[in-house]
Amino acid sequence: MAEDGHQAGATLRFLEFELDPASYRLRREGEPLHVERRVFDLIAYLALHRDRVVPREELLREVWGGVTVTSHVLVQALHAARRVLGESAETPSVLKTIRRAGIQFIAPAIEVPPLPAAAFLGREAELTAIRQALARAEAGLPQVVLIEGEPG
Repeated sequence: MAEDGHQAGATLRFLEFELDPASYRLRREGEPLHVERRVFDLIAYLALHRDRVVPREELLREVWGGVTVTSHVLVQALHAARRVLGESAETPSVLKTIRRAGIQFIAPAIEVPPLPAAAFLGREAELTAIRQALARAEAGLPQVVLIEGEPG
């Protein structure tokens, strides 16, 4: 466990998304999304601190790492993050602005521990299909996955 109570190296699943902070990957229904580095860092920081409202000053300090920037940079990054996540500030499903307090990650999320790389060697397509079905199930869509064949 990391010091914030979250499992180090875990993938975070929310709605139809998978966020893998360790490898800087964000996927939607299994498809990789292109996300600018600071925008990704903003989403990841909020997701990893989803148990609370994160003050804007903390986001500027932690996401921009000591680089002097204005609050306008945060506003732009937040707008870009919402665009990537397919939401608006008026109807948030992932990132909610709490007036005079900060931003909170509000989507229901689960942490999935990393699998050993050798566990699915040569079965990337099957693993992707399973992840997509799980993401759809988490979004409330009924799913059935049948697995057959020799083990190993």
